[in-house]
Amino acid sequence: NIANNKNELQLSIWDRNIQFAFWSVLFGICSLFMDRSWMYDNNGLFHGWSIFTIILVFIWTLGGLLVAFTIKYTNVIIK
Repeated sequence: NIANNKNELQLSIWDRNIQFAFWSVLFGICSLFMDRSWMYDNNGLFHGWSIFTIILVFIWTLGGLLVAFTIKYTNVIIK
């Protein structure tokens, strides 16, 4: 975190991503507890997920991390 001449805090892309992740997890948890039908189902929260769905979720997660690392290292190379 680098302070500029106006005494304002300048956040890095990683700081912003952590902020966005915090709020998305918070809203996700709130939405889970607003619709409690999954809590009373004997099959659980992930009922109906196939192995294909699980693989897709992991691929999308890895894709997001790959984009984050690419932005980080490309930013370093450009500077």
